[in-house]
Amino acid sequence: MMSRCNSMGRLLFRSFLVFAFSTAVAVAVNAGRPDSLRWVADAEYEIYDDCPEGEDSASAVTLDELVENPSYFFVVDSRSPEDYAAGHIEGAFSLPYDPLFSVDEEEVEKILEAAGEKTIVVIGDTLTARLLANDLASQGLDFVHYLEEDGDWRTLLPAGPE
Repeated sequence: MMSRCNSMGRLLFRSFLVFAFSTAVAVAVNAGRPDSLRWVADAEYEIYDDCPEGEDSASAVTLDELVENPSYFFVVDSRSPEDYAAGHIEGAFSLPYDPLFSVDEEEVEKILEAAGEKTIVVIGDTLTARLLANDLASQGLDFVHYLEEDGDWRTLLPAGPE
């Protein structure tokens, strides 16, 4: 048991020596440099900075507006491919959205081409739909909206076989 403690003590002592020697070499090299590195930053800096919200943001539309003018709107479904396959509004464009990643330019072009002159409305869970709509608006798409929180778009799903 005593031998084990001695070997552990020697290991720790050797580790300390390696650390101390490395630190001394680093300090000496830094001191010898004509443009030595500072120990502390001169000014405060932010490690995390929020992404600025774009000036272009989407606005909400009501379910009544969507129902009254279905030909006026182009529906983009922000849900997963599995949820889309399980049931979706007829003619809806599937664009699964992950808020951590912006929509790529190729997808934006597909939406523009498919929507034509129609106003885009994003559906899905309200938060994701709003984030996707804002993402599309910030990429230059005009007339992008999302369905407001109390609008249950599922009432627009085609009835299944009875």
